[in-house]
Amino acid sequence: MQKTRILLADDHAVVRAGIRNALLEMPEIEVIGEVGDGPAVIAALVKMKPDCLLVDVTMPDFEPIKTIRHIRQDYPEMKIVVISAYDNDYYVQGLLRVGVNGYYLKDQPLADLRLTVQRVLAGERWVSSRLLDRLVGQPETVAPPMPPTTRQRDILRLLQRGFDNQTIAQKMNLSVKTIENHLTRIYRQLNVQNRLEAVNYVMHHPEILG
Repeated sequence: MQKTRILLADDHAVVRAGIRNALLEMPEIEVIGEVGDGPAVIAALVKMKPDCLLVDVTMPDFEPIKTIRHIRQDYPEMKIVVISAYDNDYYVQGLLRVGVNGYYLKDQPLADLRLTVQRVLAGERWVSSRLLDRLVGQPETVAPPMPPTTRQRDILRLLQRGFDNQTIAQKMNLSVKTIENHLTRIYRQLNVQNRLEAVNYVMHHPEILG
């Protein structure tokens, strides 16, 4: 019987080792490669063409929604299972909407990972048991009425990293006043009052970062 070929992507070698060992109990699959950042994922997909990608979407140089969307477009038949520590419902929904087949929480038993992989390879969409009850029947989240521009998305990403306006201005080669003007428009578009609420909104709607 031909084995299912899996690419494992996580920036922590210890985590990769634990997952790899857990998957050894599944004789029907084979881990054909391991990578630790976004560019390496893309390169490995081109070279190895796996049947399934197990990926931690918080790796360096990996924009979750944007990259998963592109991967899904380029590899429509490949299964994608996210392995993550984030259990925010909106975050999970955003990834499921752009093509993720399964979502495994890292704090769950490794048996849950094996179940997730089995279900996904059988053609189902599956999430860790702790998320399942919360997500079933939950209404779709509403996207902002006007999506942010490319520059506004860059500002939001820097906000997420905790930078103040002056640092953001330096990193983007803009004046502090220009950053303040952009933030005013961002707050209006997202219907929030301040930077903390803006960061919270992005956490709940990761798809707006494209």
